[in-house]
Amino acid sequence: MCDHPLLQLSALQRLGEKFEALGNGLVKFVRTGATSADPLEVHTRSDRGLSVSEAFARIEEPGSWVSLYSVQADPDYRAMIHDVVDSTASWAEHADPGRFEYDGFIFVSSAPSATPFHFDRENNFFLQIHGRKRLSVWDPADRQVVPEAEIEQKIGGRADVSTVRFDPGFFRRASVNEELRPGEGVYMPSTSGHTTNTESLPVAADDTYSISIGVVFYTRATRRAAYAYALNDYLRRFGFHPRPPYESPLLDTLKYPVGRSMVLARRYLRGAVIPPGM
Repeated sequence: MCDHPLLQLSALQRLGEKFEALGNGLVKFVRTGATSADPLEVHTRSDRGLSVSEAFARIEEPGSWVSLYSVQADPDYRAMIHDVVDSTASWAEHADPGRFEYDGFIFVSSAPSATPFHFDRENNFFLQIHGRKRLSVWDPADRQVVPEAEIEQKIGGRADVSTVRFDPGFFRRASVNEELRPGEGVYMPSTSGHTTNTESLPVAADDTYSISIGVVFYTRATRRAAYAYALNDYLRRFGFHPRPPYESPLLDTLKYPVGRSMVLARRYLRGAVIPPGM
């Protein structure tokens, strides 16, 4: 993957310029100087006032950042994402079957830079393509890091962005806290808290910028859990303490149709958008 022609800096610049011209909002920027402890905020405009071409031209400047979201919107990148997912089918389908809605997110940055702590709905193969980056990942079941109510609100579809607060003491609880080099990667299950940074890494002459890609997808299990979270979020607002998904297959089976009906009702009665993976 490190040598893939679509993941070289010049190709990524062309994709970013294409997205910018289309005005599809798939080029994103993180605030310059953001840290792991800051709220996750992504913007469609650079706070440095840069165009996509300028952002790539100056990507080796300290603190530079540009990311490309939902790259499967481009046919060539869609084929690449499917190749990555298909390459894991022999073992991943056995462990967690029924994968669907593949996508990819590409991050290009230079030190010092960070992706603030957050968690996502989807499963993620995070791959380091160029340069180095420190990735910290937490057990998705660690409720001291990501409380159950936070997951219910986001995965259940009532909140778009997690408001979970990061404590530097969390680093002691991380399952993974490693410097990734080109060709290395980490698998992050749905709801795993994670953050990246290049703040403390020495910069060599040949890795003045970092390229990473997250190849994401959902499975039948994550979809069942999402509808259970939607119902649990509703129950918690009425003072109940519902049992989390995955603890009882029977309860998850019963919650699935109820949670799905609630999500569909929000769509048809309130015009809400059904979140990905549901």
